[in-house]
Amino acid sequence: FTWGWRGTLWGRPEMADMAPASIIELHPERLSWAPGHTTPPKSVDGAFPLEAFDVCRGLTGSISEANFRYSVTHYGENAVGDAFGPLGLDSLLSFCRGLAVQTERSRGVVVYVSDSSESSRANAAVLLGAYLVFELAWSAHRVEEALGRHEASRTFPCSWGRKPSRNLTVKHCWQGCELALKQGWVDTSCLRSDEGTAYACAGWKDRIVTYDCAWLVPGFIMICADPVTTAADPNPETFSDVFPQQPVGDLTISTCFDGEDSKSKVGSTSPRSGLTSPCVGFVVESVEPDLPQVAGMASDALSTDTVCKEYRASFAPPSPKASGGPSDFVTFMQESGVAMVVRTNFNGESGMPQGGSYDSRGMERQGIKHYDILVEDHNGGLPQKKDIRRLLMVGPKADGDGAVAVHCKGGFGRSVVMACCLAIDRLDVPGAAMLGWVRIVRPGAVNTPSQEQMLMGLKGRSSIRSFANMGEAGAAQQGCCSVQ
Repeated sequence: FTWGWRGTLWGRPEMADMAPASIIELHPERLSWAPGHTTPPKSVDGAFPLEAFDVCRGLTGSISEANFRYSVTHYGENAVGDAFGPLGLDSLLSFCRGLAVQTERSRGVVVYVSDSSESSRANAAVLLGAYLVFELAWSAHRVEEALGRHEASRTFPCSWGRKPSRNLTVKHCWQGCELALKQGWVDTSCLRSDEGTAYACAGWKDRIVTYDCAWLVPGFIMICADPVTTAADPNPETFSDVFPQQPVGDLTISTCFDGEDSKSKVGSTSPRSGLTSPCVGFVVESVEPDLPQVAGMASDALSTDTVCKEYRASFAPPSPKASGGPSDFVTFMQESGVAMVVRTNFNGESGMPQGGSYDSRGMERQGIKHYDILVEDHNGGLPQKKDIRRLLMVGPKADGDGAVAVHCKGGFGRSVVMACCLAIDRLDVPGAAMLGWVRIVRPGAVNTPSQEQMLMGLKGRSSIRSFANMGEAGAAQQGCCSVQ
């Protein structure tokens, strides 16, 4: 047989699905794919066999230490349930850089996966597709034609899931990568050097480790956990305060806590607040002072789809930061260009620190607009029509209103759905691609199958405005529909 440029047999595109043990040429004389091979395949052209998860071996600097293993930062392995992917953005970028270097060094490479498990095959398919999108500018459709429908239809369990329901496919992840490339959310120039890739990966990782946040749309829409849950974490790598350490009007606002295990010994103005995670049982001393209940805030005692942060008593020494970022949440928001914060979690729901969430007046007094759009964390954790409608009414435009940070308690469920809905409306993009993308940039995102199905059912701006009972002129967005 003769292989064509799309990785299929000439005149027989369906053969990519019919011959899983064949070697599929993707980039002439440079890159081939050996689906079904668990041992180094023999190539007639002398191409170098390369195991998919070993692509960074032998490279320089921190890029050589790329870890192609699924995890959710701040949570243990047992917490993620049956989820095994897709891998995070740092893995995708490291893979793309590693494979690019390997193809330049050799006469050609044949990528294979030594582990035949569904998790390894699905994750490898996403990585290889990301390379074809980011490095060769292929569309997701072209990737599917080349790698085959069988690879494209591989599925991932829902984040944190312990049920067999699956909606996210490898193809959705490819579509997310294509969307990110078209919208300019990924600067592929970082893939031209090991140092550039390592810097991009470190910046992405630092935001997650220190601030428990990630850009869904860089410079426009950020997703994060309730900052009180992150400030409460005794992990020395997370930020220590919600607000800057200074009096604000008639309030002295701080969540930096003194004590023997305090993350910050300097500038603390209140004792370490008593913070409890009922899911893991880590308790510190009592709260002082209690933050007042915010108007409209309430406890959600029926929470069942909750994700609880794990507070541990001991930690490894802090790793070097990509940047010397601020030690409080508000300053980080300001330096990130965030002009609005939307809170979707209730004050006293399960997993929140004792004393509840922050006082929104502190945000307003620091010049950050604040809105509470509260979504119950049970029965699938789905926002109601009125919630989506309000977000679209108050949320920023895509052309210079500043960025918005949307958070729930953990920053994985309700906030993710709301943030994706805003992006779908403002940029007129499909929900399925947004689902694939958010699972990559925010590992652990989307808590329930109902949330997955909701996003997949949104085809673009018109469908989300129809869902929210809004006309085309009903939302705040006008004009520009792209983010540079």
